[in-house]
Amino acid sequence: MQDHTGGLQVLSKAGQWIAAPPVKGSCIINIGNTLQFWTGGRLSPRPTIASPTVVACRASRSRSS
Repeated sequence: MQDHTGGLQVLSKAGQWIAAPPVKGSCIINIGNTLQFWTGGRLSPRPTIASPTVVACRASRSRSS
């Protein structure tokens, strides 16, 4: 589930990384590769990254699974 921290970034067509704003309570599912497969390559996924600073912050918190 998405929290207030965010960290997901998407590469724009201009080559700049754009932060995807967090939406509290949402669930992020990246289906880009699946859509590319289903459409025979007509649709292609946008590259995404998780901000390293945010990832490090999340990793330092305790969590339960």
